[in-house]
Formats: sequence, structure tokens, C-alpha cells
Amino acid sequence: ALSELSQLIVTLRPLTATMPQARVAKIVRVLYEKLLTVEGGLEAGVETGKEIIDWCIKEKRTFLKHRMQTKLGSVYLELKKYSEALKTIDAVLFEVRKLEDMLLLVDIHLVETKVYIALENIPKAKASLTAVKTASTTVNLHPAVQADIDLLSGYIAAEERDYSTGYSYFYEAYQGFSNLKDMKMKQVLLYMIMCKILLKANDDVFALLNSKLGAQHHSKYTDALKAIATSNKNKSIVEFEQCIGKYKEELQDPLIRSHINKLYTQLLEDNIKKIIMPYSRVEIDRVAKA
Repeated sequence: ALSELSQLIVTLRPLTATMPQARVAKIVRVLYEKLLTVEGGLEAGVETGKEIIDWCIKEKRTFLKHRMQTKLGSVYLELKKYSEALKTIDAVLFEVRKLEDMLLLVDIHLVETKVYIALENIPKAKASLTAVKTASTTVNLHPAVQADIDLLSGYIAAEERDYSTGYSYFYEAYQGFSNLKDMKMKQVLLYMIMCKILLKANDDVFALLNSKLGAQHHSKYTDALKAIATSNKNKSIVEFEQCIGKYKEELQDPLIRSHINKLYTQLLEDNIKKIIMPYSRVEIDRVAKA
């Protein structure tokens, strides 16, 4: 199926000579999207994407070329080839800025934001997301794009330790994905719970998990965060360590893992302070055993 789809994209090219450019663009993009969903399609999508872009340049199909370059950038992102993704995005961004195609600018900067988040470069991710929001002020966004923007806004707010703002953005993203019946809503719910834990609003965590919403998305992942919230409420470093060991797989999301580690460090510091505060002199060995 993989080779057949790639061949079909090539075979159709001569037939597009008499077709309207908009229809050609739609056909090529739909076939390319389908190719990416096939097993091994992402790797094949790189070469096929480059071939389509070269054909667009030869046929002077600028509209399709820009969209294919943007999509190729997102394929590189999925493959974790971040330098290639940024190089591809930079090339198309230079041309699209001149044309002031705001819808496409939103898509380009969204990919750019995701690349910088993957690289853990939050200042540049924030600058790219600001560019997304600036470009989006003059166009009507698809609900899926708006939900994506809210998700990324929450992600960056959380990385800046502004968990209250992060929760608000994640809530908006959850509503957006829920309306679209997009399964991303499950991951966003975990981020919402994480923010409440980091705000030390443990009662809110339990209320959220015991609500209809929490019951609807109950899983090992929500169990893991509930256990973390319980140990955090009890201020028990032993319980916390047991949770991390028991739910190691469920806590592998980069954002959750990073902030749970920060919470662990804070809890450890609080426990050490609690032990040493009553004393004017402290033996390190005694603290280590406590």
C-alpha cells in the first residue's frame, strides 16, 4: 500500500495539467496525508514530499508548494529531525511573509512552536506562539487549530511555572478537543490535573477525578496522578517515591515527568527542613536516616 500510494501521487501528475489548481492541490494533499498514515509512511513521506515540492517549483504551483513545505516540516517534527524541520520552516516562512497568507502563517508558526518545545527552548517557543496569535487575529481559525493554540499556550505557561494560567488554557483546549471528539482531550485532562497538583490544590484534584469528567476518562494515567496528589497532600516522600516506581510508564509524558520531578525536589526540601528546623546543630547521617 505504501509504494502504491507513492506511485499514485506520481502517476496523477500528467492528468492535473487541465485541472483547476485548487482541485489539484486538494487531491495531492489528501493523497499525501493518506500516505503518512500507512505504516512506514512518515519515512517515505520525506522523499515523496521533496518530490512533490520539486514538481511544484517546476510547474510554478506556489500555493501547493508552500503547503507541502509546511507539511514536510511537521513530518520532520514527527520523526524528531528538528534541525531539518526548522530549516524547512525557515525557507517557506521567508516566502509566505511576503504574500501575507495569514492562515498559512498560523500553520507554519504552529509547527515552529512545537519544534522549539520539543527542543525545550521555551523563549523561542513563546516567540513563535506570539507570532501564531498575531497572524490569527485577522482570520477565522478552524476549532482544531484554536484548540492546538490553547494547548501550546498552556504548555508554555506550565513551563514558566504559571500553573494557574496553564490550567485555564488547558481547560479551553480540553473543551475544544472534546467538541471535536479528538482523543487529545485525554492528554489535556492529565495536564489539567497536573496543574492542580502543582498548585497544591489537592482537593480540586480529587473533585476533578471523582466528577463525571474524571470517571469518563478514568485510566492508569489518572490513577497515577491521583496517587501523586495523595502523597503530595500527605507530604510523604516515601509515598511519592513509591508512586514514581509503581507508575513509571504512566508518568513518561515529557511535561508531566519534568514537573513531577520538580514537585519531588520541592517535597524533599520541605521534608529536610522539617527535620532540621528544631535543632541548632544537625548530624548529616541522622538526617539521611530520618
